[in-house]
Amino acid sequence: MRVQIIFLKTIRQKLSFMYICVCKGVTERDIREAVRQGAVRMRDLRSCLGVTGQCGTCACYAKSALDKALLQELPQQTVVSPS
Repeated sequence: MRVQIIFLKTIRQKLSFMYICVCKGVTERDIREAVRQGAVRMRDLRSCLGVTGQCGTCACYAKSALDKALLQELPQQTVVSPS
């Protein structure tokens, strides 16, 4: 029974998502994927996803989602400082 509950929670987490930009249909998952592909600034999100390109209401939410995704993604990457 416990395994089934954990499995259902995992499925629910994978299926749940939050819309960040309703105009363009962009979700938190889309922003996380954009970060995995190299987006690090709002300008990057706008060019690849169209975020803030219409009404602009999503700007603060998109920035928050971007920052969160960067914090989750960047510790996994090795940072090499120039010598």
